Amino acid sequence: MRRHEEAARLGREALEIAGSTSEWMPRFSGLLLLGRALTSSEPDSALEHLREALEIARESGHRHNELAVLSSMAAAQRQAGRQVEAIALHRQAARVVTALGEDQWALIHFSEAAETYLRGGQPAVAVRLFRRCLKIGQERHLPGPQMITHHRLAATLAHTDPATAAEHAEATEAIARELAA
Repeated sequence: MRRHEEAARLGREALEIAGSTSEWMPRFSGLLLLGRALTSSEPDSALEHLREALEIARESGHRHNELAVLSSMAAAQRQAGRQVEAIALHRQAARVVTALGEDQWALIHFSEAAETYLRGGQPAVAVRLFRRCLKIGQERHLPGPQMITHHRLAATLAHTDPATAAEHAEATEAIARELAA
């Protein structure tokens, strides 16, 4: 069984178990897991589950959960080819990121939003977001995210700015060597 199919199975099981409790968290967790698992193969079905998860997150007042769902919904919209809707969700998520004021969440959000802009034919916006990710990674001394971001920047800039792309490729390799040592 492929990983996303196994995750979908677990999400459905979690929803069955959640039906026997009045607590919101088991249902939320099952909906989020199932929504994420279905994103690549059934984005519209994923969105149904994620909308319900978003409602629960907002009702419970858990902003981190709200952010996780908004990002997942944006990914599902992106997968369905609906870039405008995905970008609107990223903008909602950006407001939550700002309210949280936590760099690790900002790093995740900006990276996901950059991918959406990139797929939507807006590489300049994607580059700005990737650079924000890189800055956070450098300030927080997070070599893994820095390496990934350098790699994404190298790929994004390869055709429009080969010299800068090469610098990012070199930085990717340098961090990889450092992490392997």
